[in-house]
Amino acid sequence: MRRADSTCLSLINRAFDPSFRWTVSDMPSLFFIQLYFFLITTLFLNFQMRTNGIWLQMQR
Repeated sequence: MRRADSTCLSLINRAFDPSFRWTVSDMPSLFFIQLYFFLITTLFLNFQMRTNGIWLQMQR
């Protein structure tokens, strides 16, 4: 069983490695990566909706 290092890139590389199996030690880092992507997507969608609203107001 390989020891998990907490860097994001190695996790992503190992996620695409077919010989690798996820262990319990990977779960916290996976959770943080999920939270990070969730924050990025929500911020981006919020920004997109704001700019879209401004654009719609300019059209009126």
